[in-house]
Amino acid sequence: MAFFANRKFNKSVKKIDNAVSVLSNNGLGYSVTSGVVGNLGDLSAKNKVLVQKAAKTMQYYSAGYYTKTVKKNHEDFKSARYVPLSFANYARVQAKTIKQLYTSSHLRAAVTAITRTLYDTRIQTEIDRYSLGLSVEEAQEWVKRTEKQWNFEKELKSWDYNYQNNYAQVADMAKHMYVGIGEYFAILRIDKKSVRSNILSIQLISPFQVKTPIGGKIPDGHYIDQGIEFDKNNVEAAIWIAPAKIGNDWQRVPIHNKNGFKQVLHGFRQESPGQIRGIPDSSKSWHEFMSIEDMLRFEMDSAKINASVSGSVYASDGNTSESARANLNHLGASRSNGGAGFGGNKNEGIPEDNADVTYDVREVPAGGFIVQNLPPGYNYKEHDTKRPNVNITNFIQKDLDYIYTANFGMADGVVTQVLEGSYNASKAKIDLTWKRSIEYNLKQFEADFDREIYRSWVAAKVGSGSIVVTDWADNRESWLGMKVITPTKPSLNPLVDAKTSDVRLDNGTTNHEIESQNYNGRSFSENVERLGPENEALKRAKQPLEDSE
Repeated sequence: MAFFANRKFNKSVKKIDNAVSVLSNNGLGYSVTSGVVGNLGDLSAKNKVLVQKAAKTMQYYSAGYYTKTVKKNHEDFKSARYVPLSFANYARVQAKTIKQLYTSSHLRAAVTAITRTLYDTRIQTEIDRYSLGLSVEEAQEWVKRTEKQWNFEKELKSWDYNYQNNYAQVADMAKHMYVGIGEYFAILRIDKKSVRSNILSIQLISPFQVKTPIGGKIPDGHYIDQGIEFDKNNVEAAIWIAPAKIGNDWQRVPIHNKNGFKQVLHGFRQESPGQIRGIPDSSKSWHEFMSIEDMLRFEMDSAKINASVSGSVYASDGNTSESARANLNHLGASRSNGGAGFGGNKNEGIPEDNADVTYDVREVPAGGFIVQNLPPGYNYKEHDTKRPNVNITNFIQKDLDYIYTANFGMADGVVTQVLEGSYNASKAKIDLTWKRSIEYNLKQFEADFDREIYRSWVAAKVGSGSIVVTDWADNRESWLGMKVITPTKPSLNPLVDAKTSDVRLDNGTTNHEIESQNYNGRSFSENVERLGPENEALKRAKQPLEDSE
C-alpha cells in the first residue's frame, strides 16, 4: 500500500511541475483564489489551451505559483515561487490563524509577548551631515528639534484617521496584525486643510478586506492577485478594499498618489521570492497548537464529570429477584425534586411488593450530586475517569519548548514569565529570546512601518514649513535617516547592567542618548537640561543641613 501511495504522490508532483512549466514559459502565475495571474491577451490559441489545462491542474491540487520580475542593473531577473497546498490560499491561512489566535491561549501568549514589548515608539534621527555640509552643532540642533517635535506629536489622537488613537496605539494595532495575522495594510492620509494638529494621519485596513474584486476595472496590462493590483512590471500598483456593506462599491487605492507620495503601506515579513501576502509564523504549527487545546478541553470535561455524579448502581451478590431487578432499573427517581428527576415519578414501574423503596439522588449546588438511601441489596460505585492525567502537563511543556522556539524564537519560560533554575540559565533564556525574537520582530516591523511613516511625516512637515531643511529636492534621503530605539531588555541584575553601560560609554561603543532612552525613554539632552536646575535646587536644600553640622 505504501508503494502505491508513494507512486500516486510522485505522479501528482509531476503533474504540478508540468503545469508550473507551462505557466512559467508564458510568464504567468496561478493563485487559488484569483486563478491565472498575468496577461493572456498576447498568447496564441494553442498556448491558451495549455494554460487552461495547467490552471485546472493547479486548481485540482490547490497549488499556487507566482512569478515576479525584478530589475537589477538594467537586466530582468525572474524569480518564481511555488506555494504548497497548505499556504496557497493566503486568505484561508489568515482566517484560520485568527480563529486559532482567539482559541489557543498558548498561541496568544506568544503573540502577546512580542507585540506588547514595544508600545511607545522612540526614535533617534540620523541625518547625513557630511552630504548636507552641516557642522556637528548644526546637525545636532536639527536632530534635537525634530526629535522633540516627534515626541510631542506622537501623543496626539489626530494620528488616527478616526481620531481614536495616538501613534503608539495605532502602531500597536498594526504590530498585532503583523505578528498575529502575518501582515498589515495602512493608508496614509494627508489633509492640509484639516484642523488636525498634524496633517498626516493613518488609516489601518484589515487584511481580510483586501480581496480580488468581481469585475474591477484596471488599467491595460495590469492584473489583480489576492486583492493586490500589479502593473506590467509586476510591481504593486494598488490595493482593492472590499465594501463593509453589501451593495457598496469596491475601493481602489493606488500605492502612490498623483504627486508620487506613497500612501499605501503593505507590510509583511517575506520568506521567499515572489511572495505577495503575509503568512503568520504560527501557521506552521496549527496541528500542535490545536492538539494542546483538544487535550486541555478533554481534561476539563473529565474534571466536570468528576465533579458531578458518575457511577453505577448494581445489585449485590445473590440479589437476583425480579423485583430487585425492577428496582435497579428504576433507581434514579429523586425525592428532593418531587420524584421526577432521573427516573420519572417516584414509584412508577415499581412492583407492589417493593412500593416502599426509598432512595435519593440529591443535587448539591455547585457541588455535583449525592446518591443516598439505596434499598437493601444495592451498591453504588463511582466511576474513576483517571483524571487529571499526570502526564499531560509534561507533554504540553515539552511540546511548547519546541513550538515557541521554532515559530517565534522564544523560550517557553519567557513567554509564561516563569523563570526557573539558576541565574545564568534564566539570563540565557532572556538574552536568546531578546536577540532571536523581540529585537528581530521589532526591527522587521520598524523597517515596514515606523521608518516609512517617519519619512512621510518629515516630508509632510517640510511641505507645510514646520520643519526647515535646505536642498530638500536634491538631498531628500540625507534628511530621512532614523532608527527606532528598542526597549531595554529585562534585567535580573540592574546594578550589573548599569555598570556595563558605563563601560560601553567609556569605550565609545554607545552614546548617552541611546543609553538614556533605553533606560527610561527620556532624551539625554532633556535630562541634562533638567538636571541643571534640579541639582542647584538639591544643593540649596542640603545646605541648611550641612551648615547645622
